Amino acid sequence: MNNKISILSVCFVFIMVFSSVMAKESKPEDQVYE
Repeated sequence: MNNKISILSVCFVFIMVFSSVMAKESKPEDQVYE
């Protein structure tokens, strides 16, 4: 089951990088989700 764990960790890292990139790309004024 190591393949499943590695795939999940890769997806998790990808999501973290993607969200950080989106946070940099978008302006703070646009993020009003509180």
